[in-house]
Amino acid sequence: MCPQEMALLVDNGSLRSEAVLAFRVLAARLSCASGIIVRPVSALHADRIDAAQLHNRPAEILSQVLERYPRRNYLSYTIVPLFFGPSRMLSHSIPRTIAECRQRFPHIRIRMAPPLVSPHDDSAQVLAQMLVERVSEVLTREGRSAAPVILLDHGTPVRAVNHIRNDLARRMGQLMGQGASAVLPASMERREGPNYRFNEPLVEDLLSGGRFERGLLILSLLFLFPGRHAGPGGDIEQICDRVRGRQPKLRIIQTVPLGSSPALTKILARRLIETEAMVEA
Repeated sequence: MCPQEMALLVDNGSLRSEAVLAFRVLAARLSCASGIIVRPVSALHADRIDAAQLHNRPAEILSQVLERYPRRNYLSYTIVPLFFGPSRMLSHSIPRTIAECRQRFPHIRIRMAPPLVSPHDDSAQVLAQMLVERVSEVLTREGRSAAPVILLDHGTPVRAVNHIRNDLARRMGQLMGQGASAVLPASMERREGPNYRFNEPLVEDLLSGGRFERGLLILSLLFLFPGRHAGPGGDIEQICDRVRGRQPKLRIIQTVPLGSSPALTKILARRLIETEAMVEA
């Protein structure tokens, strides 16, 4: 039997079924766009969801896949990470999982694509345009020509990931021009201690600081899927509800997460096709 190949779209993982189901839709779209069958696999968490909430198809975890399938003669893998930048999951956790797999299966071949934003192509500009399109959808729906925008991410312990968020906010401001009175970056949360102060401002502090007291404000979500943070009743919605309670004249509208954007699928298809053609180092 010839060794078989497998392409894996890998996200961080969620405990919310709606996030996993949306992730599966993206993997299916990536399969269609690339012509390569892609398996959606999470790094963490998702295997804890009851399969009944996932159409009786349990979620898979990367470590489980790399343990199970080499025994079935799958010995070549291409990993496409669904992360905006070089998070610790990409620099530490996933490489550790790969190294453990190679210890058990020395002849395994694993290639990993770059994250969504790479300094070697136009992916940052494409992603900024995707964010602007989401903002424009809100402006059109509200009958407005302009509004202030906050680009919101989760917050990160990695400065390089934070720099990507800030660069995207800058690019959004350039693309929107007069369509945004401001495009400001903010984090949902941050770790304690001065080493992580680069995540500031936190979005609740920014919204409550007196700069935005009335009118429309658009919260541009640098998130891929609805889930514990960006989904209904999630952390972001709770923050917005607290701010609305203090500032009833401020209208905060969130954009739709980016996972369903066709342009995202194109970035991922390019990553997959280019990485499939690589010779593993």
